[in-house]
Amino acid sequence: MELMSLAARLTLDSSDYERGLDSAEKRSSTFADVLKANLVTKGIEVAIDAFKRLASVATSTVQEIVSAYADYEQLVGGVETLFKDSADKVKQYADEAYKTAGLSANEYMDTVTSFSASLIQSLGGDTAQAAELANQAIIDMSD
Repeated sequence: MELMSLAARLTLDSSDYERGLDSAEKRSSTFADVLKANLVTKGIEVAIDAFKRLASVATSTVQEIVSAYADYEQLVGGVETLFKDSADKVKQYADEAYKTAGLSANEYMDTVTSFSASLIQSLGGDTAQAAELANQAIIDMSD
């Protein structure tokens, strides 16, 4: 008879089992909610960090562009002061310097102005000839 009683109890009284299932379901649901919240939070943090890095790079790039343009303006002023009527020819050479000498326009004008005062003086003020000789010298130095 005890075997029958045990079988009856197992088939009729499943309340402990059901409470266990309910408890497990609530815990797994809570765990899933916490996991989702953490993943969303982490995703937002990653997106914000990426945006900050992008903003930093953009800011740095803009600063470099502004600085390079300011240098360009300063160098053009130097070329115009030194070469007077021949300044346009020097600026043209500077624009082509990446092909002819492997230099940026700014590097070209910086190099030209570094020695052009002496060159112009030694040529008796002939800025056209000084522009030609300076360009040839820079091309020759780049080879």
